[in-house]
Amino acid sequence: MQIIKPKNTYNMNYPDLKKLSVTELQNLKRQINIVLESKTIRNVNELGVGQWVSINHRKTLNKKFQITKINKKSVILIDGKGGTIKASPGLITAL
Repeated sequence: MQIIKPKNTYNMNYPDLKKLSVTELQNLKRQINIVLESKTIRNVNELGVGQWVSINHRKTLNKKFQITKINKKSVILIDGKGGTIKASPGLITAL
């Protein structure tokens, strides 16, 4: 797999993406997914009670949660207003 290094990595916009070929776009997508996976917590052992996290879900965008309990396959979180949420560790990203 060839790594794509655009000239202006941080200012790449739609017209710049439109210039790339399908193969280059697919490689870029793979690279983005690799970075996202590296930032996502996969193992429950990496989590700690009291740690602040975010959840990769449309209903919880731009919200911070604190871990209150860790189970084998799920994590119980509390938001700033006192509401609790149960989430899979694969959806949780450390802040």
